[in-house]
Amino acid sequence: MTTASGSFRSFKVTYESQSFAKVISRWLTPPTASFTSTHDLVLHANFLFQRWSAFNL
Repeated sequence: MTTASGSFRSFKVTYESQSFAKVISRWLTPPTASFTSTHDLVLHANFLFQRWSAFNL
């Protein structure tokens, strides 16, 4: 889980330094094909939504 943990920290920094809309825009429309499947994209979108929900609570 070190990769997931590192990704979370990286995401946290990104989340705190940019607006949510910019993060969504950048992550859901990557300049390169960083998602190997639609399933990965859905999981990522769900993760972002969970973080956004927690932030607004």
